[in-house]
Amino acid sequence: MNNWATLIGSMSAEQGRRLLAIGTEKNLEAGLVLLEEARPVQAMYFIVDGLFHVRTAQLGEEPVAVLGSGEVIGEMSFLDPHEASASVVAAEDSRVLVLPHHKIRDFLDTEPRLATEFYRRLGILEVRRLRRTMGHLERRIRDAAESEAGPVGQARTMLDAFKDLLLDYDKALTNRDESTRGALEARLPSEFARLTAALNDLAGQASPLSELQRQTIAHLAQRELMPFLQQTEVARRMYTKPRGYAGDFYTIQLIYENKPGGTGVLGRFLDNCFLQEPAAQAVCNRRGLLAEQIQHEIRSSQASTPPRSARITSLACGPAREIFDVLEQSSLADRLDATLVDMDAKALAFVRERLESRPHGARVDLVQENLIYLAVGRSKLEIPPQDLIYSIGLIDYFGDDLVIKLLDWTWSLLRPGGRAIFGNFHPSNPTRALMDYVLEWRLYHRDEDDMNRLFQASRFGRPCTRILFEDQRINLFAECVRGPS
Repeated sequence: MNNWATLIGSMSAEQGRRLLAIGTEKNLEAGLVLLEEARPVQAMYFIVDGLFHVRTAQLGEEPVAVLGSGEVIGEMSFLDPHEASASVVAAEDSRVLVLPHHKIRDFLDTEPRLATEFYRRLGILEVRRLRRTMGHLERRIRDAAESEAGPVGQARTMLDAFKDLLLDYDKALTNRDESTRGALEARLPSEFARLTAALNDLAGQASPLSELQRQTIAHLAQRELMPFLQQTEVARRMYTKPRGYAGDFYTIQLIYENKPGGTGVLGRFLDNCFLQEPAAQAVCNRRGLLAEQIQHEIRSSQASTPPRSARITSLACGPAREIFDVLEQSSLADRLDATLVDMDAKALAFVRERLESRPHGARVDLVQENLIYLAVGRSKLEIPPQDLIYSIGLIDYFGDDLVIKLLDWTWSLLRPGGRAIFGNFHPSNPTRALMDYVLEWRLYHRDEDDMNRLFQASRFGRPCTRILFEDQRINLFAECVRGPS
């Protein structure tokens, strides 16, 4: 989850602008050291763009963590002024916002009520990181896992049974036993789906089990499946997060292509099982849903008097495949005026290359910008009033406070009668436990009431106009029309 959002979400837009205004941006070429282990840390750093590796002297060049856009660095030393516990090195050309610790303290001194909430959220951020990096439940998990009875034993039995099937499949491949291979290929996808559904029942958010039991099962599932996951391509990428977060543009592109990869036949086959999971299918479906909405907007603009182009903005555009789906229809492409915004320069480069490789009549502007900057007013997006502003997968990385700020900003860019459409994973997601605990792809899941509440609390000042679902009913898309100014 985006740690900028955790810290800034409690602030008003004005407070957020004032805090970010005390910082200065710094560019770092790949290989440059931002923080050095055992050296004093004098500032907090917000990663605006790029990628950083966290390293320790004991582990050498092997990174212990990968930090991407939206992450915060140096917050621990702000709370407890000691030397850096690890080195942080730019893994690629990157940009950070540098906020000196003393300037942050001076700012908080002028906002005593905000300071309390800011320190509270820093504490939340540190707890999250401690849990993730130190395995805060390891001792209790080992103690609980000694018992084979009850839900933990049930989970272990299911995991062992699935691993046995994978090993049987691997033997069939080695022995060129085509009959056994065919039978297992027909059986394994449904067994994997059954396993992940059971994992969701046992360790998911709706589970009646205790927190300790749920965490024990989650740890067990990740530990037992990890050796096999490492042989896949798409699922492994979700877990390793080479761009700093699971749903980066290339991961989404691989899901869209639905081409499993990995090491050997077993890796590719298991990768296909991940790609057939309901959540991955929902990601594919949402592309078509948004393409339909863009087409509808273009046709509405063509039918206006006089006919005009449809002005559409995509936030966190990623590979923007829904745009390319529309561009394939020349009669619609000629009436499209699109602005695609993403903080990842590589995502925009990927889109630019595809745009240049095929003729089209649309106007498409690519904008590299951090959406938190835009939401709090540190940066401006100079575009005419828009007919449609949408995001396929963005706000499920953000807490409610920042989502409301983003909705306020979106409202300001829409024409009266213009539409906002924001996608979010729904709590009914049956793949959630797999995402949360095995792939460590944790998102805010929101239902219809949550989306109505967020739009009502924003400048839209009203519940959603309607809520759409893709075919799996795992991704919802909340639409709200801007009323008259």
